[in-house]
Amino acid sequence: MRIDRTGKKYQRWTVVSFAEIRYLGKDNQPKAYWNCVCECGTERIIEGNLLVQKQTTSCGCHRKEGPLYECKKHELWGVYRGMIDRCYYPKHRYYSYYGGRGIEVSEEFREAPAGFWNFVNYMGERPKGMTLDRINNDGPYARGNLRWATMLEQNRNRSGTHGWTNTPTYQSWKTILHKYYEKCDPAWRDSFLKFLEDMGEKPEGARLRRKDRNQGFNKENCYYLIT
Repeated sequence: MRIDRTGKKYQRWTVVSFAEIRYLGKDNQPKAYWNCVCECGTERIIEGNLLVQKQTTSCGCHRKEGPLYECKKHELWGVYRGMIDRCYYPKHRYYSYYGGRGIEVSEEFREAPAGFWNFVNYMGERPKGMTLDRINNDGPYARGNLRWATMLEQNRNRSGTHGWTNTPTYQSWKTILHKYYEKCDPAWRDSFLKFLEDMGEKPEGARLRRKDRNQGFNKENCYYLIT
């Protein structure tokens, strides 16, 4: 016998009336569907078990009411989340270069949504082709230490490049970034030290080559050819 759910409330859904029986699956099991209305006024026909098991709690309107909804629509949300994740989430691929060596985000910017809007108001609109950069690469993501910069400006500012900038190894790295940026390993784009770790110091007279010219620049596909 079918349970009458008319008038019952399940999270944001209220059951208005019975809709129909649908026979689903390999065994043609009967499923009762109900006419429901969300708190926002949206109407849907929903299978009863989904309501009981809380597999549906609303039409999705609650996501638009959350404190981060407007933040996530902003073009700088990805930049902001990347900054936070690099500093505070050990599983992030670049954590060792940021949070792992003590780089933090200032309290003013740290907690969204307020911190995000503080960040947006301070940084302003991102110029085309520029990315977030710290002026002092050993300092925090904080007021007075942030700017929009080109990739070339960022690479000049990377930690650990001082003393290497006039070497053949550094010049090779800078050359492939300039000519083949999209084909470079993302870790190489972000860090000369990662390039150095993977490839080692460039031997005198050697050239950086790819085993397969149809593939990108990465540890597995690159080698030094001594001529």
